[in-house]
Amino acid sequence: MSERAFNILKVIFFSSSLSAIIGGVIAYFSKQTFLSSMFLVWGALWLHSHLVTYEDVMPGGFDNCDGQIPSELQGLGKLKFWLFVIVGCVVLFGLGWYFHVKNL
Repeated sequence: MSERAFNILKVIFFSSSLSAIIGGVIAYFSKQTFLSSMFLVWGALWLHSHLVTYEDVMPGGFDNCDGQIPSELQGLGKLKFWLFVIVGCVVLFGLGWYFHVKNL
């Protein structure tokens, strides 16, 4: 397994674990179901992490000392990045909404 694939799996494992813990706490203290809470929290983490990542790699950001826009986020790369973010949000928030409505 490559280092990049391993890092991606670590991020997925960490974010899903954190979402499960926070979703469990929310479900315990409210009428939300566990799965609904978990997916809604995961969607919020997904959106926030990608917004922060984008802001940090732009000129003047924390990870961009030279002030150049990365080639991965120019033109079609920028479109792919935001499409990936939007699809991920729709899927995660959609699953959260589905499990919420299913248990009403």
